[in-house]
Amino acid sequence: MKTNFRAHLFLLASTLLIGVILYPLSIWLFAQGFFPASANGQIVSKDGHVIGSERIAQSFAKDQYFWPRPSAASYNASASSGSNWGANNPKLRDRAARIVGPIALYKTGSRFATRNVQQDIEAWFAATPDRTAEWVKANPMLVEVFLKYNADAVDVWKKDQPGDDPFFTAFTALHPGTWPAVVDKKITPVRDGSDIQAVFFDTWLRANPDRVAEMQAIPADMVTASGSGLDPHITVRNAQYQLERVVTARAGKDGNVDLIRKRIQEVIQAKTFSPGFDGEPLVNVLELNRAID
Repeated sequence: MKTNFRAHLFLLASTLLIGVILYPLSIWLFAQGFFPASANGQIVSKDGHVIGSERIAQSFAKDQYFWPRPSAASYNASASSGSNWGANNPKLRDRAARIVGPIALYKTGSRFATRNVQQDIEAWFAATPDRTAEWVKANPMLVEVFLKYNADAVDVWKKDQPGDDPFFTAFTALHPGTWPAVVDKKITPVRDGSDIQAVFFDTWLRANPDRVAEMQAIPADMVTASGSGLDPHITVRNAQYQLERVVTARAGKDGNVDLIRKRIQEVIQAKTFSPGFDGEPLVNVLELNRAID
């Protein structure tokens, strides 16, 4: 019995030594010796401060930057996951619409191209004072999402209002013809701008189905999250679709738009690569934005 006990103890100790110590240590030494950057997450630093990783997407929200794919994990590497939303889930359609609304474009030569999509959304919204009330009635699930993610701002707003009416009921009665945008963590009535364009793009498109065929096709990766929610790359088609927004923001009122567009195009071309032998051309969002800066 002692012999069997010693044999099993030796087997256990050997397994722990090999599987828990020697094997991980050899992999770590090999990776550090031959692929140190990849092994350490390809961390990107600037002036001694970590600003991101080439392997993990991060959020860029300002207009002067190219935006990554949407993330069901909010770009949190410790919470990597997909949304698992089905095609008929209103949240999936709403997320896509909110991304597309502020940047959607008409085709070159379209009969509607004398105005841009965003101007048309805002004009449609302003034409009827109860657009917000209609949206609330048609989208109960999205109302819940709004109230959940803006709970603090809603609570502060309600404290200053008389009565116990639901938030949207009270808001639309006090501010007809506006949307409750959250600005600096406060509810602010707005009649135009990116909130109107994002929230009402889908409703506007349903009300104006003739515009669908007149709009430029949206790259799929612009509105779909990757399985991990952390894909650091976008397709070049996605980057080109975002180009005019970035150029306009970088140029400001007095900048040389043509020169800035040319320089950014050069950066996109320089950062483009094709995975595999014949993959879709991609760019790394962090690398692209750093190069543009």
